Amino acid sequence: MLKIVFGFLFFLWLGVHYNIVVGIYNGLSGSSNETVLEEGELDYENMSPEELQKAFEELQKKQQEKFGN
Repeated sequence: MLKIVFGFLFFLWLGVHYNIVVGIYNGLSGSSNETVLEEGELDYENMSPEELQKAFEELQKKQQEKFGN
């Protein structure tokens, strides 16, 4: 019975501290939190203002074609 209680408490602790444990694991493994873009996706965060404006205009054109306006 005592093993069951301690097992339950351990899994409860692990559930509460999951993000901490995962953060430590990722830090030790050397993996980065960079986002991976799928093919055809645009990286808006690293675009210049001119590129953002062009992408916005293209998106507007696609939306207008889609809805027939």
